[in-house]
Amino acid sequence: MPIEIITKQDLLQAHRQLLEDLAKLIGKQQAEVPRQVLKSADVRRML
Repeated sequence: MPIEIITKQDLLQAHRQLLEDLAKLIGKQQAEVPRQVLKSADVRRML
């Protein structure tokens, strides 16, 4: 079984990649779900 040594640079690179992936997911979610605020009078009219 080969042994792999993980360096501090490897951890920093993985950390940066994780943050980039999370930022992409959050940005995609915010772009897909435009929320519209309705006033109560508008809701009554729709019903």
